Amino acid sequence: MLDHLTDQKMNTMKNKLAIVVPYRNRESHLQTFVTYMKSYLKDYTYEIIVVNQSDEQLFNRGKLLNIGAKYAIDNGFNYICFHDVDMLPKTADYSYPEYPTSLISELENKEGNVFFNYFGGITLFKVEDFIAVNGYSNDYWGWGYEDTDLFYRVTHSGLYYENNVIGLDGVASTYLELTENDYLRIPIKREMIDGDFTISITTKIETKYFDENKLYDEYPIISIPGYNIGIFYNSFNRYFLQVYDENKIPYSITTDILDDIISEFTFIKKDNLITFKINGNKIGEIELKAPILNLENEYLYIGSFSDEDVIEFDLKVIDITLNDETINLLNIEKIGDIFLKNEKLPLKVSLPKPVRRQGLFLELYHDSNASINKSWIHQETRLNQIFYNNFVKQNLVDFKNEGLNTLEFKLVSEDKHSDYKMLSVEL
Repeated sequence: MLDHLTDQKMNTMKNKLAIVVPYRNRESHLQTFVTYMKSYLKDYTYEIIVVNQSDEQLFNRGKLLNIGAKYAIDNGFNYICFHDVDMLPKTADYSYPEYPTSLISELENKEGNVFFNYFGGITLFKVEDFIAVNGYSNDYWGWGYEDTDLFYRVTHSGLYYENNVIGLDGVASTYLELTENDYLRIPIKREMIDGDFTISITTKIETKYFDENKLYDEYPIISIPGYNIGIFYNSFNRYFLQVYDENKIPYSITTDILDDIISEFTFIKKDNLITFKINGNKIGEIELKAPILNLENEYLYIGSFSDEDVIEFDLKVIDITLNDETINLLNIEKIGDIFLKNEKLPLKVSLPKPVRRQGLFLELYHDSNASINKSWIHQETRLNQIFYNNFVKQNLVDFKNEGLNTLEFKLVSEDKHSDYKMLSVEL
């Protein structure tokens, strides 16, 4: 055991680690960070390289990290940790990685683990792997999506990554496929909404293009438009249940970030309680203060119910149940060019996820840059989201021609401090 620890320490000391920190106007965070890391990394051979964006343009995290990586490569470091300045390790392993690796599995001041394909915050690369993916994209200005793009590069560069197998057991032999504004329409009666009911649907939604004219996108899975009842998927990668009462007060239950996988969604109304389940797991429960709003719609819709906008999605419908009675999909009124598929459809899927070490981090307080209600705090994040989803994810961008090899910047100053080096740059 002692020999193993000695070998591990020798390996740590012989490798040269660059901690690259993207930075602008976070002085208190920076001082806390470098002081803390000096103690935490005492057994490593490392240098902290702070890349300060000194111009007035929108912050460009990916480009700053590329600049820090270029410095590290030019100065003989053999592996790099890309590290946000507001993250402090409580338990984390910064040793040399065999593969691109995420260090965060849990945040001390937040409930639950990070979502399975999260690749931001703190990531480790050996230099040759970072060169192989051509670094970060330089095209994400403002907050968000440069780390999602980076993991896309990992999965498309022949580098090792893991898989997350999720979904339901079994195989579907028949399903209906809806695209764009196709929908199914099921007649319903008012008494079905007045009383207790259960609606279940097993389906898979695949989003295609986000609408650049909207602040966010919503994809209806199952809904009763007149009653404002529905289960939807949105461009924040979340499912949500929505209902209004007769006083026009909205109620909703929203999931954490989930992928567009095959799932069984269950909507239960019992007395004045609304329950939302996915694959049998309760996501949440809300109590209605008044009866559900009645606007006398006579149909339950699967898929889009509006001809106003073309909603780009693909919806595979495997099973629908109302009050424990399975609906024959072939007897439902079909609108649009809907195809019945008689082919095997595995209900479990394998989705790429990063190699992740167990790491507990404390996130220092700062104002959120993410979303509030149904829109991003910063509009540029929406532009980044659209660019990634509509172009990168659709394989319309060749990352080999954009990244480290197209990096341009102006070095304003290079300052050596006692615990770190700061490169001030203009982009």
